[in-house]
Amino acid sequence: LIDYIRITQMQTVARLDPPRKELASDAMQIDAATRRSLELLYTLSGERKGSLLSTIDRTVSAAGGRALTYAMAAPLAQKERIDARLDAVAFMHEQTSLRAELQRPLAATGDLERAVTRLMMGRGGPRDLVLVRETLKAADGIAASLQHVQVGLIADSVQALSGFHTLWTKLSEALKEEVPLMARDGGFVADGYRADLDEWRGLSQESKRVMAAMETRLKNETG
Repeated sequence: LIDYIRITQMQTVARLDPPRKELASDAMQIDAATRRSLELLYTLSGERKGSLLSTIDRTVSAAGGRALTYAMAAPLAQKERIDARLDAVAFMHEQTSLRAELQRPLAATGDLERAVTRLMMGRGGPRDLVLVRETLKAADGIAASLQHVQVGLIADSVQALSGFHTLWTKLSEALKEEVPLMARDGGFVADGYRADLDEWRGLSQESKRVMAAMETRLKNETG
């Protein structure tokens, strides 16, 4: 598999986590025919609309949509994990104002998983970096809103969403607010981040002023 990735991607393979075995007891095993007849993800006609997933999906982020789809496709089979999820769902169902508070930062997260994958494979662009920056900012706000919650899965998520301040600061200092789609278009590094880049940018944008200053200096030096 790694050889295939190396050949098709034509570059160094991105960091891969060690394989993790999924036990048959971790999730309910549903064969394709049963999954189709239950219309979990798609209707019998192959449409998403009308399926169980489309009926209950109220997610506002790409990651949330994928997580819900995976949970529907592979229902938990261990009682303690089911109970932990039900506790989290019951808590959030009761917290109407907290849910509303969380929806805005969640909607601002973008598709972080795909952006990071593109960056790891060397195919990302400035907007992928901005997406990482904005998602880290949103994650910090989400963690702050949940920091006093003691419910198991939610409390665990607070820890997972924290600890990225250094990376967020670096991206904030390095990137402009508005960036181009492609790196080759330039102009996405913030002014003041790199002195040498600022100098080259000044030569490019103000060449006439630079030449006039050089002419004046040489006249004064040589008479």
